Amino acid sequence: MEKYFNKENVYINVKGNNFKDVLKNVAFDLEKKGFVKESFFNAVIERETNFPTGLEFPNYSIAIPHTDSEHVNENSIVVIKPENAIAFKDMGTNSKNLDVNVILLLLVSKNNEQVKVLSNIIKKFANDEIYNNILASNNQQEIFSILTK
Repeated sequence: MEKYFNKENVYINVKGNNFKDVLKNVAFDLEKKGFVKESFFNAVIERETNFPTGLEFPNYSIAIPHTDSEHVNENSIVVIKPENAIAFKDMGTNSKNLDVNVILLLLVSKNNEQVKVLSNIIKKFANDEIYNNILASNNQQEIFSILTK
């Protein structure tokens, strides 16, 4: 899974009042770099609206937004630390708002790999230390190193 991380795809202190704003600030850059197609932004927003990706752990919550592979050019797990916590609906029940400080935006170019990548992220983030170290850092290289060791 480490091959999915890219230091250049770690975004820190991203401005926005909601996920749509935050994603807009990142998606344009990802499109410019060639990682995603022009259709990516709208596809992620639509999917998140219908199938929320907030994931609650005992001490924190993350979000793992994604969309179909047809909107992706190159595989990556994009790490986004918004300037302020962003509300996400919880995955599964869609009944609770979760405050999220770490967003892992999946760019997976083959639909059959999504479940495996999601599963690996969930296992990795079950470790409080990984989450807390990412939350404490404002350095791209450091966050990249935390995720790839």
